[in-house]
Amino acid sequence: MGGEGPMQKFKAYRIHEIDKKVAAGFEELSVDQLDPGEVAATTILEPPVNINATFNQTGPLSSRVYAYPRNGTCTDPVRYDMGPVLSDGRAERPGLPFGTYDICVQYQRTSTSWWRRTYSTSVANTNVNGGNATRYAIPVTISSPSVNQQCPAS
Repeated sequence: MGGEGPMQKFKAYRIHEIDKKVAAGFEELSVDQLDPGEVAATTILEPPVNINATFNQTGPLSSRVYAYPRNGTCTDPVRYDMGPVLSDGRAERPGLPFGTYDICVQYQRTSTSWWRRTYSTSVANTNVNGGNATRYAIPVTISSPSVNQQCPAS
């Protein structure tokens, strides 16, 4: 590549494994130091949204928690399925991408009757060190403000 000046440097955040330990930091690199087409698997941790769902009957037939992005982008799903409610009131999959959400908890009371309660106070999941410390109480009852229907699909 004669006649071209020196390769331009840039900063890159790189993660390495050294002596079975992870080391990460910014490095100054040039394009010729990168491996073309290199692919690596990455685990991305999402902070949890902590809820405490309660029901006014024992042993609902089934239950589910959904999160609806309040200010999502075109690539966000319409809702995130956080899984069933565990025996301690938490969602099975509490991790959500950074953002603000409405939370809906539903349970099946009988084979044909579903009840839901939406927590619409813009739950912020924006703490880089982890999710909210407070568990949002979401009591699902068979009276207002709960409604006799499932959480919406969108």
